[in-house]
Amino acid sequence: MKIHSIGKKQMIIVFSSILLFGLMMLLGIIKNSAFLQNVALGLPFLLLAVYFAIFYPKIFLVVLLALLPFSINLENTPFGFGISLPGEVLVSLMAFLVLINLIRGKDIDKRFFKHPVTLAVLVNLLWMLLTSISSSMPLVSLKYLFMRINFLLVFYYLLSQLFGSKKGIQQFFMLYGFSLAIVIFFILLKHSRFGFIQEVNHWAAKPFFKDHTIYGACVVMMLTFFIARLFIPADEILFPKFISFVMIAVLLAAIFTSYSRAVWLSLAVISIFMILIHFKTPGRYMLIGILFLLLGLWFVRVPVLLKLQDVQSQRGTDVREHLSSTANIESSASNKERINRWECARDMFLEKPLLGYGPGTYPFQYAPFQNKENLTIISTYDGDKGGVHSEYLKPLVESGALGLLTFLAIIWMVIRTGLKLIYKTKDSSIKLLAISLLLGLTTYYFHGFVNYFLETDKAAVLFWGMAGLLVALDLKEQNKLQNFN
Repeated sequence: MKIHSIGKKQMIIVFSSILLFGLMMLLGIIKNSAFLQNVALGLPFLLLAVYFAIFYPKIFLVVLLALLPFSINLENTPFGFGISLPGEVLVSLMAFLVLINLIRGKDIDKRFFKHPVTLAVLVNLLWMLLTSISSSMPLVSLKYLFMRINFLLVFYYLLSQLFGSKKGIQQFFMLYGFSLAIVIFFILLKHSRFGFIQEVNHWAAKPFFKDHTIYGACVVMMLTFFIARLFIPADEILFPKFISFVMIAVLLAAIFTSYSRAVWLSLAVISIFMILIHFKTPGRYMLIGILFLLLGLWFVRVPVLLKLQDVQSQRGTDVREHLSSTANIESSASNKERINRWECARDMFLEKPLLGYGPGTYPFQYAPFQNKENLTIISTYDGDKGGVHSEYLKPLVESGALGLLTFLAIIWMVIRTGLKLIYKTKDSSIKLLAISLLLGLTTYYFHGFVNYFLETDKAAVLFWGMAGLLVALDLKEQNKLQNFN
C-alpha cells in the first residue's frame, strides 16, 4: 500500500479542521447546544474520512456500505432539515470528490455514460434541474436535487466502477447484508419482547429505519441475491454457502415481522416475473401486458373502489388477515390516507401538469388540495407526516408529466438491460447475478406504487447501486463479445 506524504495543502486542511473543531466546541458551549458539541466531536472522524476518501476510495466505500444500515435519521436539527448520520455526510463527501474527478476528466468510463440506462438517468436529472429552477420552493427542490446527485455519483457511478464484477457484486451484498443482519437482530429482539405482535412494527425498526415499510422494502431487495448465491458454482463464491442459508432465514424472518403488505405481495410479483424470465418472454411483451393490466384496472376502478369500501377492518398477526386488510379502505386509516394523498396528487398534477411544484415539495404543498370527506385521523395540514406514498405519483406532481415519463424510462431501460443480459450471456454466474439484481429491483418497482423511499440513503444505495451493477455487468459482457469477434 502506497504511503502518501503530507504536503502544504494537507497541512492547511488539518489546521483548518482543528480551528473549525475549536470554534464549533466554543459555540456549542456558549449556546449550550448538545448538537453543535456532538458535531464538533465528530470532526476528527470526518477528517479521517476525508483522508481515506481522497487516497483510498474503495476502502472508504467499503466502510460506507457497512455503516449505512446503522445510519440514524435526525428529523429536527438546528439547520432546519433532517439528515441521516453518518450516511448522508459520508455520501456527500465522496460525491464531491467523484465530481471533481469527473470535471478533471480523470478515470472516466465513457462507455458507462453512453449506456442507455445512464442516458435515461441523465435526462431525468436534467429535467429535475429545470423543474427545481421553476419550483414553488426552490431551496427545498435544490436540496432534494443535491442529494439525488450525491446518490447517483456514489451509489450508481462509483459503486459500479469499484464493485462492478462477479466478485465485487458479492462483496457489495455481503457488506450491506451483514450489517443489515445485525440491525435485523436488534429489531427482532424488540419484537420478541412483545410476542411479535403487529402493533410493535410501527416503532420496532427505529432508530435505524423510519418505519416498517422502508425496513421491509430494503430487506426484500436483498433476498434474491442470497437465493441466487446458492446456485453459483462453489469456485466462484467468496464465502461458504451456509452463510446464504443463514441470511435467507434472517431476511425471511424480517420480512414476516415487518408486516408490510406491499413487501409480502412483491414476493408474489417476482415469482410471476421469474416464470416469465424462465420462458424467455421478450421485454416488449411484458411491457404490453403491464399496460393492458393498468388500462383494465383504470376502467374498473369505480366498481372496485365501491366494493372495497365494504371490506371490514382486519388487523392482527395472522398473515391472511393482514393481507386481506390491503383491500380495506373504509376502516383502515393508513389505506384511506393513501387515497387522500393520491387524490391530492391528481388535483395538483392537473393544476401544474408541465413543470409540477418542484422536486421534494409535495409534503409542503398538498394540504390545500385535501377534501374533507377524505380526511382521516392521521391527516395533517403541516406537511410533517410523510408524502404522496407513491414513487410514481411523486415525480408526476413535482416535475410534471415529463418527470414521470423520464423516471419510467429509467426503470424500463434497467429492465431491458437486465433481460438482455440474462437471455444472452453464456456465463451462468453472471446470469444468476443479473437475475438477482433484476428481481431485487422489481420488488422495489412494485413497492413504489404505494410508498417512496428514494430520498433515504438506505434505499437509494440498493435502488441505484443495483441498477449501476447491472450496467457494469452488461458492459463487461459487451467487451467479451467484442473480444470474441
